[in-house]
Amino acid sequence: MPPSKGSRRPPPRRRGGLGPWLLFAAGLVVVGAIAAIAFSGSGGSGPPELRTGPQIYQSQCATCHGRSGQGGIGPSLVGVAQRFPNIEDQIAVVTNGRAAMPAFSARLASRQIRTVVEYERSHFVG
Repeated sequence: MPPSKGSRRPPPRRRGGLGPWLLFAAGLVVVGAIAAIAFSGSGGSGPPELRTGPQIYQSQCATCHGRSGQGGIGPSLVGVAQRFPNIEDQIAVVTNGRAAMPAFSARLASRQIRTVVEYERSHFVG
């Protein structure tokens, strides 16, 4: 005798299939993304490495010197190349600090310091 409409059983569950494999693959993607974030940048710790002059300037300098180099807490950087005709002198100030300006040698690699100084000299012309 056929089962009545109200007494139908759900179909039996299949074992295996793609479910466990999809879950495993998704886990690998998440672990890979976390590893990529953790090991990107300088030495695997801290924020990702800043590579361009504008990136470095906006993240490290703009708070004191203004988004456009106009000054604020720190002096204006407009015409900075005229105040420091020798680029190495400006690099030394950024690296070692001076007066109220902190040293950036612990925060930025020497290549990053040179990159941001070159950006400031070419961008904030007075």
